Amino acid sequence: METYGMNLAQALFETLKKYGLETVEKATASGIPVIIQAFEQEALVEFAKYSDLPLIYLMYWERAGGPSYDFDQIATFAHGVGPNKEWIVHYPGTSEDPVDLVSYSPFIREMHARGLAVHPYTL
Repeated sequence: METYGMNLAQALFETLKKYGLETVEKATASGIPVIIQAFEQEALVEFAKYSDLPLIYLMYWERAGGPSYDFDQIATFAHGVGPNKEWIVHYPGTSEDPVDLVSYSPFIREMHARGLAVHPYTL
């Protein structure tokens, strides 16, 4: 994926490599956990060509008919999803249900069933 004639995935990889953080093994050994997050599928797929670092597909949802996502397809390239906090407490279609802050939400159960971690980005 190129932006302004530049492969941003490769540029990110080269920057991480400069500091010895380009793989899970190296980042772990340095004591600096690295997770790559993006709203763009193409960016994550491209970065996966360079590194084994965990990839989180960021999402957004607006109550008034926001985007829909193919979670099975996301599971083919990402290690997890990064939903807005609303997806955890009021998953689409369940906003009228009482909030249960103890149990996993239907969204979290659905993602875990697909082998995806849930890594919220807005709290």
